[in-house]
Amino acid sequence: MSDQTLTVPIPAPLYQRLKQRADQARRPVEEEVLVALAEAVPVSEDEAVGERFDVLARQWKADTALLSSTTAMTAHPAYQAIIALGLPVVPYLLRDLEREPAHWFEALQAITGANPVPPELWGNIPAMRAAWLTWGRDQGWI
Repeated sequence: MSDQTLTVPIPAPLYQRLKQRADQARRPVEEEVLVALAEAVPVSEDEAVGERFDVLARQWKADTALLSSTTAMTAHPAYQAIIALGLPVVPYLLRDLEREPAHWFEALQAITGANPVPPELWGNIPAMRAAWLTWGRDQGWI
């Protein structure tokens, strides 16, 4: 299912509360609306993990897009929150890695305890990506 766009008026007091929460979390108010909706609408655990991952991954990618330090990227609170989601988030990490070469390697290793990347390929992002995707398919995650 693709993303849907919905245009609805938001009463000023509600918008102000959302804006305040967004400012505190250092994210756009539009993203805060999505967070509030996700918190308010009951979903299955798997759907909740997927939706939480999507929000956190967007935040992490936006906040770290200009960083070159993998240490700084992986120390980001959204990245750490993704790791805290545990094993249920692994399929989402691997699917995202299939779509683009995001740096999910440390998260995958921290969650699964695996490291399918031989030392001679460390730092070679396309090869690391390929190794993790092969591992994911072999393990039945994707």
